[in-house]
Parts: sequence; C-alpha cells; structure tokens
Amino acid sequence: MYSNREVLGKNATVRRLKSSVTVMTARHPLARLVSAFRDKFADGRKLDKPQSKDHFIYFWSPALKALYRNTNMPLQINFTQFVTFALLHKPHEPHWEPFTKLCSPCDISYQYIIFLDTLTEDLQFLMSALNISTINSKTRDNRGPREGVDPSDDLTLDPDLLQYYLQLPPYLMAKVLYTYTLDIKLLGYQVPEVLNAIAT
Repeated sequence: MYSNREVLGKNATVRRLKSSVTVMTARHPLARLVSAFRDKFADGRKLDKPQSKDHFIYFWSPALKALYRNTNMPLQINFTQFVTFALLHKPHEPHWEPFTKLCSPCDISYQYIIFLDTLTEDLQFLMSALNISTINSKTRDNRGPREGVDPSDDLTLDPDLLQYYLQLPPYLMAKVLYTYTLDIKLLGYQVPEVLNAIAT
C-alpha cells in the first residue's frame, strides 16, 4: 500500500492538499488492532487453509516465520502471538500502524476528523458541512456488536474487545500502549484503567 505522497510525489501532494477538503477517519487504536486480528488471522480460529492466497503471502507466512512456527496447515495463532508479530516484526502494516504515522496529522492540517465509532453521525455532519446531498449508505462497518455500550461513551474501548487485552503479558501490553500513545492522546481516546494497570 502506498501513501498519496509516494504515488503523487511530495510537490503534487502539497498542491492537491491545498485545493482539497481534507478528512481523516479514525478508530480507537486498540479496536483496530483487534479488528486486524479478527480479519487477517481469523480471530484465532484454526484454519485448514488460508482465507486467500494473498492472506497467506502477506499475513500468515510472515507471522508464522517471525514466530518460528511451521507454515504448514492448519493455520492458527492467538492474540498474544499476533500482537508480538504486529508490533515487533511488522509495525508498518496499514491495518494496524498508528494513525499518527499513517495519516500524518502533524504534517497535514485536516479540516475534518470523523470517527468510525460515530460514523453515521459524523457522515451526516460532513454532508451538511460540505453541502453533499447523498452518500453511499452501504458504507462498510466492521466494528462488531455494540451491545451494552453507551452511545455517549464512543471514545472508550468496547467491553467485548477488552477480553483480548486481558490475556497479554505486562511487557506486551506496555508495548501496545506505547505504540499507540500519540493516537490515543491526539484523538481523545480512553484506555480502560485495567489495561494501564497490566502494563505497569
């Protein structure tokens, strides 16, 4: 995956940004990490074959090799193994790289930041602000169930995702929080105290 800067070149990117409405979409970084595990590594389920050839080439094979595991079937890694791979061996993967590195919010003055946690409301606001009459209402939404989550509490981690982090050893939880510190602070996200306690 290439950034606009790599595809267009620095000067063309700067010109394009000056004449464009800039919008960044954000998501709780800890939710993104779990989502990547669910999507790329089948949520820890044992697989007799990879989801696709590309999944095997770009995700399974490098992860299993980094973890010194056999790449033969069946395929399976747990969340702790995934986090070890993601943060220590492949930190620049767009599916889990921090937004502060991926979207360069310190270099680009975004006019709007919309949150996946409140996507419907944010898109309605954006449509109104930009005088857009229609938008594709079938926008992909892969956040999973939000039962028991107070809609006014959208910048905290969903309770159903907490279980993934409770299994991490302290050094790895500390690495997760360190990796996403800027995302969490810059975008106003919260980290449950229990996870801070594990990391210390």
